[in-house]
Amino acid sequence: MENGTPALFRQGLPEGLKLIFFAGLSAVLMMVDGKMQTLAAFREAIASYVIRPAESVTEGTIRTIGSSARFFTTVNALTEENEALRKKNAELSFQLLEYNRMKAENEQLHTLAGVRSSVRMDTATGEITGETEDAFTHHLEVNLGTNAGIEPGMPVFDEGGVLGQVFRVRADQSEITLLSDPSVQLPVLLPRSGIRCATRSGENDRLVELLYVPAAADVEEGDEVQTSGIDRVFPAHMAVGTVVRVERVAGDAFAHVTVKLAANPSVGRYVMIGRVKDLYPGNTADQGGSTSK
Repeated sequence: MENGTPALFRQGLPEGLKLIFFAGLSAVLMMVDGKMQTLAAFREAIASYVIRPAESVTEGTIRTIGSSARFFTTVNALTEENEALRKKNAELSFQLLEYNRMKAENEQLHTLAGVRSSVRMDTATGEITGETEDAFTHHLEVNLGTNAGIEPGMPVFDEGGVLGQVFRVRADQSEITLLSDPSVQLPVLLPRSGIRCATRSGENDRLVELLYVPAAADVEEGDEVQTSGIDRVFPAHMAVGTVVRVERVAGDAFAHVTVKLAANPSVGRYVMIGRVKDLYPGNTADQGGSTSK
């Protein structure tokens, strides 16, 4: 085998000679082009069909990338702005609810002040804190107790009218029995006809029935029902409710009269407890206005 570079890898002319050759050729072409402008058409063709399209494609790509970047930036900005607006809207909605709640409480307290002035007795205003966990009774809890001078048997009102009566008292809390409780009977008066009777529990916590109303009595839907005052606990002429249904059954000595209570503990937040013992000296807790069965 012959030593040396194989024929497959032989490079022909030396690199230095190639450089000299092409440099000279370039100089000759530049001189010829400078004198005769023979390559102007060639350069224009290269610029028209190669360089300018390449520039257009490059510029378009850059514009597209820039537009895409601005698009995503705008989308992100709009998303953040939308989220901020939603948060602000939620805050405003909560503030509106809080405003409406405070407005309703203020109106209730204002109405209670009017009730207090009409009752003309020493009273204490408390806040409803909950209901007792008993499906068979209608009781509420109020944040007033013996520390506020509250005792069992005292009457309880809201801005609508008679609500119930204090049943059990602790140091800072009282339990109220509502008029709709099955254990309560309250002496009442129908002022239009002058009929005296008593209430008992009805179909739900907003309704009661009237006992001992003669079938021939002058009782109509829409008649007002008030406290009679004969129990010496509830002041006379306090609103109890309105007659909503009168049924007379042949053979029955008494009419079936249903009354919708004026007080609504599920709407208001505050109640007023009357210290009737200051109004009726010697009255004891066992002489409550409502009769327990």
